[in-house]
Amino acid sequence: MILLRTNAKHIIIIILFPLLFLSNKGYSQDQVGIYVCGLTMHIPGDKNASLMPLKLDKNGLFVINIGAALQYRKQLKGRWSIDLIQTFQADCALKKSYGTGISIGYDFIKSKKQRLTFAVGPGLFIRKSWFVLDGYLPVEYLKESANKKWEYTILPIVPHFEYAFYPKNKNLGISTYCIFDPINVIANFGFGVNYKLKN
Repeated sequence: MILLRTNAKHIIIIILFPLLFLSNKGYSQDQVGIYVCGLTMHIPGDKNASLMPLKLDKNGLFVINIGAALQYRKQLKGRWSIDLIQTFQADCALKKSYGTGISIGYDFIKSKKQRLTFAVGPGLFIRKSWFVLDGYLPVEYLKESANKKWEYTILPIVPHFEYAFYPKNKNLGISTYCIFDPINVIANFGFGVNYKLKN
């Protein structure tokens, strides 16, 4: 368990806030999903690109970093939802990293066969410290944990786009997503499967 002393109360609020909604009776189908995280984009590049072994260009604009994401989607009334997502992946330097996001979503497209959702909310990102890497240039928005082993940031706004397709109107669907950090201009892309829990 990672303890970030100075921001512990904020982390607790971010993680526990949606639990207030989960006891409410849903108006539609809740959903769980599992996704493969595959590609990160830094715009216009990254000053630490030299430390990224799987970068696709010299500036680190596109970097492969494989991992997994778990999602729970609580459907509220109409097209609204509460989305929780937890990621486990290798970061751009192939070190352990984790992301926790909570967002309020709205379905711009919603039918039995497809769904396009835009969601936004706060997020927490934690990674193994890069200060042990030779040539590392500190990143301004990342703070260091008390034990110097981790770097982290709490993001107030993290937009999330997801498109899901359900073949033959079944509960099991395939989807793709993009999580975007507008403050630091970083995007993460992935794809996976999701399952509607009830009719």
